[in-house]
Amino acid sequence: QSTWGVVLEAHMAMEDGRATADFRANVATVQHQLKEIQKVLRTQVDKDAQVQIRRETDMTDDYSEENPYSRLMALQTVGVVSNYQAIRESSVAVVGCGGIGVLVSEMLTRNGIGLLSIYDRDQVTMSHMSNMFYCPEHVGWSKTQVARTFLSNINPDVRFRTFKFDIGTRFEDFLTSLKRGNIDESGPPDLLVCCVDNRPARLAVNEVCHELNIPWLCAYLDPTSMVGHILSITPGRTACAQCTGEATEKEGALHASLPSSHAVIAGFLGTACLQQLLEFGSASSVSIDMRNFQISQLPNQPNPGCSSELCRSRQQGIALISQ
Repeated sequence: QSTWGVVLEAHMAMEDGRATADFRANVATVQHQLKEIQKVLRTQVDKDAQVQIRRETDMTDDYSEENPYSRLMALQTVGVVSNYQAIRESSVAVVGCGGIGVLVSEMLTRNGIGLLSIYDRDQVTMSHMSNMFYCPEHVGWSKTQVARTFLSNINPDVRFRTFKFDIGTRFEDFLTSLKRGNIDESGPPDLLVCCVDNRPARLAVNEVCHELNIPWLCAYLDPTSMVGHILSITPGRTACAQCTGEATEKEGALHASLPSSHAVIAGFLGTACLQQLLEFGSASSVSIDMRNFQISQLPNQPNPGCSSELCRSRQQGIALISQ
């Protein structure tokens, strides 16, 4: 056998050895991943075996450690609301699962809302870890998928509908889905909550709420995450998102994200939802400056010269009814 033949055989044997080693390493990696998956599954099974969340057929004000609604029903007992049980026949659509939207969705779920529809176009990335609710293991999931999984475990009495798409580019799908957003899916939801961080999406919500005559709440933070705005909007009766001539945001501008700011705005927003649904108090449009804890009222009268034709039409219709 020639020298070159010996060298070639040795080289081939070496390549085979490397391939075998690589294959064994890959097998070991897969085996390790399987063990981790089995560990997670065992943990979940153990958790499910320990905690059995039962569905509640009725809301009662009987206090017991087993009654998840007793402290909520206390709002009725102390006279804040006249009929807290009405929450179970109520429906809300939340648009945007960012730092504010996820917290409001959780509040509504814990409050026992009847039907919750959630809209968001994005997937979870590591940049969302500054938001409460999301964890590193959620990276790659759609935000709506995380929300539905997490919230269903909190309260099995709540029905959920989730939609993963851009409400601006798929406006007709957005409109169609909202037409079946109430508790029996025969009409629009009782309330829409908009928590998106860009003006074009807010304008899409503004248009659909005018068209379907849906009262809505709009909440967002400025780029510093230090000043939050909450708008309480009733089509034709109050200023809409176009009445005020809100400044256009810079395209691609990076917004700061602060969990404490999300929680402050979400707290006000969650209470405003209950005010609308259970008819107590009066929600108004406000600006909240967290640098000095200052709350300012925002103009809430509709603008007769609003750039939205739908808004002007709603105003005219209400004026005719009032005559």
